[in-house]
Amino acid sequence: MKTKPYEQITISEIAANADLARRTFYRAFSSKNDVIAYIVENLVREYINELTLPAPLNMKSLALVFFGFFEKHRELILCFRHNHLEYFILESFNQYLPYIRTQTCKEKISDDPRVDKLFALMSGGAFFNLLMYWSEDNSGLTPDDLSELIPQAVAIFSQYNAE
Repeated sequence: MKTKPYEQITISEIAANADLARRTFYRAFSSKNDVIAYIVENLVREYINELTLPAPLNMKSLALVFFGFFEKHRELILCFRHNHLEYFILESFNQYLPYIRTQTCKEKISDDPRVDKLFALMSGGAFFNLLMYWSEDNSGLTPDDLSELIPQAVAIFSQYNAE
């Protein structure tokens, strides 16, 4: 996808690039989209495996870990973006949000599981959108910069009455 649009890449090219017969490709995958889903799922699992948060747990530490990890995979994220495949990233994150949530916050947010779900979706969507913005951003923002700015942006929500 660095040199050719995703839509123009054929299964035969993927198989040849992987030094596989086309038939062998179809033993593991049924389509190009299955390959993308596999890559993204492995990326998210790698993120989860590396998910160690320094104390104290706060928005700054969450942002630093998240963007520190994805900085190593920025080129891949850009390939997905340029080929309009970023929804695979969002879908995979949404699948793993409950697990990520339990890894990053041991305390119960609410007695209502619907509130927990909404919180996970809101925070996951926010980090996904930030990742998409940052991957294209040419301002030179580093994970450290983002870990300083994001808590300031989140603090704006406290200006709104929750009622």
